[in-house]
Amino acid sequence: MFQVLKYSNLIMRLSEYELDITKELISTALANAADAFSKMAGEKVLVNQFNLIIAPPESSPLLPDASQEPLHILTTDVKGTIEGTSYLVFDAADTRRIFKVFAPGKEVAADGSLDELQQALLLELDNILSAAVITQLSNFLDIYIYGDVPGLRTMNCADALSCFGRETGHFDVFFHIQARFKSYQTNLQPVFIWFFKSDFLPAIRRLVENKQQLSLLKKSLVKPG
Repeated sequence: MFQVLKYSNLIMRLSEYELDITKELISTALANAADAFSKMAGEKVLVNQFNLIIAPPESSPLLPDASQEPLHILTTDVKGTIEGTSYLVFDAADTRRIFKVFAPGKEVAADGSLDELQQALLLELDNILSAAVITQLSNFLDIYIYGDVPGLRTMNCADALSCFGRETGHFDVFFHIQARFKSYQTNLQPVFIWFFKSDFLPAIRRLVENKQQLSLLKKSLVKPG
């Protein structure tokens, strides 16, 4: 499923073709994250499906209705040519699945608190998934961006939404991605929430223009039969 919310007048609009390219970009970036996740899990992990919403920040991100508290939220600041912030959100059910695969016998405390090993596992998973997406965005858009050292917080849904809401005064656009990573042992449905400055949209436009120019060049090189 691919869903796009309408932009406000203050946000540059993307054409349908530009939205299609953005979907392709995000899909490839998630596949790259799944490949990196496969190495950590020791088995093939695929992106079974994903939903994407692109919107101005005043359209606050929503969490899935079925989200089980507490949430474990990993935050990575995106630095470089384009400024942004990445949130990777696991609910209680996903957190239990993660430890069942990577730390059998390690139960999550009733209040959602994590010991050092559990925290390290989630931080490493964020390093793998978020870094894979950031690297793919950097390569595709031909811009220099990288993820800073991630942080981990445990909170309920209301506090998480309040946290996301505080980003609206600083950033211009957000991407809300819910992806399902599926394997024999693993069935995770994390939520990625990405806030970017408006520089991100011109970068998408440049990518589209380059693709169109490359397509025209290829056509011009085709010799008549």
